[in-house]
Amino acid sequence: MQTHKIQKYSLKGNLQLPAFTAMVALIFFSCSAPKTYTSFADWDTSQDRTLNRSEFVNAYINQNYFDRWSQNGYSLSYSSFFEKVFDLLDKDHDGLIGIIEFNSQIKSFYFGLFSENVSTWDDDVSASISKGEFIQHASRTNLASVWDTNTDKNISESEMAGGMFYIGDVNGDSAVDEIELDLWKRNRSI
Repeated sequence: MQTHKIQKYSLKGNLQLPAFTAMVALIFFSCSAPKTYTSFADWDTSQDRTLNRSEFVNAYINQNYFDRWSQNGYSLSYSSFFEKVFDLLDKDHDGLIGIIEFNSQIKSFYFGLFSENVSTWDDDVSASISKGEFIQHASRTNLASVWDTNTDKNISESEMAGGMFYIGDVNGDSAVDEIELDLWKRNRSI
């Protein structure tokens, strides 16, 4: 009677599995793993070298970017949204938004609909905007409402993703190309 030695493979924790079982496990876990959207080609499902709104929104949601904004993963209150936008605009993390930080980014969060001057937000005339000043003026203006497309007073994951598409579309052509996506990724800690 001939016996066959079964080749075994060690996995983490010194677990030993027969070669066939290890191969099946590898295939199962690699096929069931969520798709990662690390390259532009991963986001560009139509392979037309631009991202339409749907492609961008799907990739944004699949990458769980909204988890960086929302504590519950479902929606974001206006006040939480204002705080997160402030933190994002405060590039040097000094607790203040300087004039350059404010002017270079604020219009994108209003989708180009912002016409105020930084001085109207700088109540204490310090040449910078504190978090309190920012939240007060963001509340007074339509900042959250331009994101809250269903007007339920919360910003959902899909509303956030749609808004981020418009921020990413720097040239306003209703598409995000590879350069714009790279720029969006680099300029957002979101």
